[in-house]
Amino acid sequence: AINAFWKTKNFTGADPFLQNQLTNIDTILKQDSNQTLTATYFLDTSTTTTSYTINLSSTSQSVINNRKQLPAGKNGYLFAVKYGDETTTSDWELMGIRVMYVPQSYRPSQ
Repeated sequence: AINAFWKTKNFTGADPFLQNQLTNIDTILKQDSNQTLTATYFLDTSTTTTSYTINLSSTSQSVINNRKQLPAGKNGYLFAVKYGDETTTSDWELMGIRVMYVPQSYRPSQ
């Protein structure tokens, strides 16, 4: 098995000094029968991550449009998303990604 993955750079949102609450991650992928992909998101470059699985199989669609609503409380200044799998038949294709967030109120650190 190989470890095939693609990871975004770290994003701050519109204002790098405001914390954001992540609300959802929308992903468009090429359909691939019998294939699943793991999506992992990171907050504030932490080693603590949250992952979920995206099924790429479909008998009626050539494109998979996955819309993942995140639980409340996913707050951070920086965020990134990683897609990957650990199979010998990696043939997935990422076509687009959108991360939605709500800026939080300014909070001084001191």
